[in-house]
Amino acid sequence: LAKRRHIGLVWGVWVAPEARGQGLGQRLLEAVIDAARADGLTQLQLGVGATNLVALALYRRVGFVVTGFEEAALCVDGAFLDEHMMTLRLTPH
Repeated sequence: LAKRRHIGLVWGVWVAPEARGQGLGQRLLEAVIDAARADGLTQLQLGVGATNLVALALYRRVGFVVTGFEEAALCVDGAFLDEHMMTLRLTPH
């Protein structure tokens, strides 16, 4: 959609368990943010499981803020999980 070309979507960030705790997730996100800015995007959006506190902390650390909440956004193995929607503004509006 032309009306949403300024928004990028971050989807499926994952670091293998044996590689966690080394700052790889943060470096990956910083590279994504740099690429989004270079492409002229003005914001990035993502969804993260409400109970995934490690991921929430990472996204906050790189500048994302919670902008919404969706109950039962995901169904994993028959269990419904809530999700926070997060946004990072890359340029002022």
